Amino acid sequence: MAGSLKYTPVFPACPKTEGFRGISRCTRDIVTCWPGQAEAAALDCSARAAVDLIRGNVAISEDVQTDTVQFKTLLPAGMLVAVLCNAAPNPSFESDIYTRSIREFGGNRVNPMAYSETTAGFQSYLTDSGVKIVSARELILPNHPDVAARLGFHDFLPPRSWWPRGAALALLTQRIEFKTNSLVRVRNWWRPTAYNSDPAVGGARAGDHPTASAVDLDYRTISDRMRAELFLRALEKRCPWLQLSLGLGALTTHVGIGSLNGHREWHYEGWRPPTAKRNG
Repeated sequence: MAGSLKYTPVFPACPKTEGFRGISRCTRDIVTCWPGQAEAAALDCSARAAVDLIRGNVAISEDVQTDTVQFKTLLPAGMLVAVLCNAAPNPSFESDIYTRSIREFGGNRVNPMAYSETTAGFQSYLTDSGVKIVSARELILPNHPDVAARLGFHDFLPPRSWWPRGAALALLTQRIEFKTNSLVRVRNWWRPTAYNSDPAVGGARAGDHPTASAVDLDYRTISDRMRAELFLRALEKRCPWLQLSLGLGALTTHVGIGSLNGHREWHYEGWRPPTAKRNG
C-alpha cells in the first residue's frame, strides 16, 4: 500500500497541558492530569477511546489509498480491540472511590484478593473491613429467589474486585442505622444483568445494581426513612465526591455510590419530603 496511515483519536484535553492524549499516553497522563480523580480519568480515557473508534472519529491522512476498502474497514476494528484490551479495569483505579468511602465511613482498607471467593470469604472480608451489622448473606440474597433459581443463581456473590463496593455500601447502611436509631433492611445489592432485566424484577437497564454500585434499603416507618434522607442529604453536601444516587420512596431508599450515571435523584410513589430538619 502506498502512503502512510496516521490517526488521532479524540480525547479530553488535559487541564495541565491543554493537549490531547493519545492511546499510548492514556494511562500515564491519568495521574499527571487528574491526580485526585484517577478512577474517573481512567474510565473516561478508555471509554472515550472506544467510543471514538466505534463511531469512526479518527482523522486519517490524505495519502492513504482510498480504494483499499477492506483495509480501511478492518483497521478501526483492530484498533478497537487493542483499546478495549488495554482498557481492562485496573483495580487500583477501580476501587479508589470505594476505598475512600470505606475510610469515610470508619472502615478498614482490606485486600479482597486475600479471601476465598465464597460467601464465607466475603463475610470475613466484610468483618475485617469494619462491617458489623450487615451480613454477607443479607447482601447477596436475591429478593426474588424464584427468578434467580430459574436463571441458575443460588445467590448473587460478585467478583472479589467488586467487594469494596459492597463494603462501602454496607458501612453506609451501618451509619444510617446509627443515625436513625432504627433497623434498616438491605433488599438488593448486586443484580446480574439477566436477573435485573427480568420482568418480575423490573430493574433499570442502565441502573446501578448490575455494577454493584447501590443498595435498596427498607425502613419500618416513614419517619425512619425521613431521618435517613436527611442524613443522606447532609452527607451529599459534605462529600460530593461520593456521587450519590438517591431513589426516594415512602419506606425505601435506593442509595448508590460512584454510579456510572453520576449524581442524580428520583422519587417513587408515596414519597414526601421530611417534615422536620434534623442534624445529619
